[in-house]
Amino acid sequence: MRTTAATVAHDLRLVDVEQVKMFYVANHLANVALYDKEADAVAIPGTVTVSSSQKNGLTANEITFQRSDLTADTLSELTRLRTRRLIAFYRDSMGNNRVCGSVTWPMALSFTTDVDGINVTLKGTSTGPDPIFAL
Repeated sequence: MRTTAATVAHDLRLVDVEQVKMFYVANHLANVALYDKEADAVAIPGTVTVSSSQKNGLTANEITFQRSDLTADTLSELTRLRTRRLIAFYRDSMGNNRVCGSVTWPMALSFTTDVDGINVTLKGTSTGPDPIFAL
């Protein structure tokens, strides 16, 4: 059976899995320690959407957002992130802080540009819903 859910998210931040000191999930709660602070995704407010679908015991996750800063520096940063394994931190519509992706199940970034800016997509697979984490 396949189910799908989508929600608007806030405060999207990204981290390269190489910056993770410790990551584990127990009872749908994540404990994460980083070597360095996560980076703000600089998403246009209101454009961050988190969706997931379950099939055959796995969860397919997707986060989409837009950026308006179509500059050479931004394109260079996104091109670099496209080659990295990422974890995304966000606040869901209920105010819970969540983490999407992990060291063993990372997210992959892709992006396209158009006249309105940059459309960014993060995709990944996991074994369950995005766990809640404490700041």
